[in-house]
Amino acid sequence: MSDQELLRAYATEGSEAAFTELVRRHAGSVEAAAFRQTGDSGLAEDVTHAVFLLLARKAGSLGPKVLLLGWLLRATRYAAIDAVRAEARRQRREAEFFAMQSLEPNLPDTESESLWSRVAPLLDEALLRLRESDRTALLLRFFENKPLAAVGAALGVPEDAARKRVDRALARLQARLRQRGAFASLAVLPTLLDSHAAPVSKASLVQTTTHAALSPVGPSAADAADSLAVMLRRRMFWATARPWLAAAALLVAGSGSWAGMSRGPTRTPGESGLVDDDYRIAGFPDARVVRGFVADFQQGLGADHRLEVTRLVKFPLRVNSPRGTEFIPDKEVLLARYDAVFSPQVIGSVLKSPNHRLFCSVHGVMVGDGTVWIAPAGGTRHPQPYIIALNLP
Repeated sequence: MSDQELLRAYATEGSEAAFTELVRRHAGSVEAAAFRQTGDSGLAEDVTHAVFLLLARKAGSLGPKVLLLGWLLRATRYAAIDAVRAEARRQRREAEFFAMQSLEPNLPDTESESLWSRVAPLLDEALLRLRESDRTALLLRFFENKPLAAVGAALGVPEDAARKRVDRALARLQARLRQRGAFASLAVLPTLLDSHAAPVSKASLVQTTTHAALSPVGPSAADAADSLAVMLRRRMFWATARPWLAAAALLVAGSGSWAGMSRGPTRTPGESGLVDDDYRIAGFPDARVVRGFVADFQQGLGADHRLEVTRLVKFPLRVNSPRGTEFIPDKEVLLARYDAVFSPQVIGSVLKSPNHRLFCSVHGVMVGDGTVWIAPAGGTRHPQPYIIALNLP
């Protein structure tokens, strides 16, 4: 039975066997993608449970033309982001000002696995940034392990045309990875994907994921997955709704409505300026200013909104690295060197950081284990945070 037939069997008949077969086919790919993005086996399993829990709830609403694996990996990307942030909220980061984080080298022995260790954290985001036709060709060929003839049949094109589509998609994927600093030749990339992208689902994972998704009352062990599934459902909804909302916003702007709408929450008179943090020693009388700034910074990094990130920087920006200290003078230079400054390690460190209860001193506030330092500017009554320094690993 095809994925769509299994989905219909589960959605219309409640067939647990059909759902178990879907989990068996795709849980390995989902868990591998989750691990690439979280770097934590426990979080990866929680994400896997959350994705299939959402699938169990939405099986009847997926259209007949939806490529199930593509939907699952998109959901995995969203769930992994939420999982990392949720995990970060449970950790309190403390470090000294401009402390350099020491990283112990732990690269695999073989050259292939060493290359995969650099490609893996960037693969899923790169896939999502491809056009749907390119992404579908790669998913069918390397994640569902279909021969080119079957890829062509699924795409409605001859085998030769399918081969060309896969080759073009590989080239575009390689370019995306290269932009983020992962260099894999077109001769090696297919082998990496064949070997690592979609392992066979482990029997234990199939059993625990099916139980977590189909259990009428989630056990305590599934609480994390259930919470992730709730966040994931919201994120998937807004990802789908965003184009419609953008069109509506343009329509409203054209009609002149909502003229009185302003950005940001309105403070209740008499409401305390401090919530549960105290950054006054760093020059911030209102902790919510710091929390909002860090949240905006994380959102900008996670969505690769480079101009938005540069607007948060006070120039000249101090950059410390093992090679020494340098100063980036302006936004144009920072944009030109963005990938080197905001490397995957820096982005990962910031995204894992909480946005509250951060280490601070008279010099400012630290974000992400000493990776980024922010300080106030613009007066003492209503100071605005800015990024003033980075410590590169």
